[in-house]
Amino acid sequence: MGKRKKNEVDNYVSKGNRSIVKQALYDSHAADELVNRVRKDLKRGQFSYLTPYLVSEKYSISISTAKKILRVLLNENAIRVFSGGRRAPLYVPTTSK
Repeated sequence: MGKRKKNEVDNYVSKGNRSIVKQALYDSHAADELVNRVRKDLKRGQFSYLTPYLVSEKYSISISTAKKILRVLLNENAIRVFSGGRRAPLYVPTTSK
């Protein structure tokens, strides 16, 4: 058995380059920046509805991180629950156009 080969992600992270999501694990400022980025897109009207999957795909983050971001926005009343399912909750922005 030989050593495990490094893939592109391992090489990228080992060089000191971390995405905002990986920084969010270590730095609360980076997590706040990610929430602010989603909040700005909400204000611009880029989302007519939100699901954890949509947020994770748009910002290249994990679904669990997207759920945490949506919970923060829900507590701030930036979004509201439209259809609250356990597997795929559906949120809509509270701002009117």
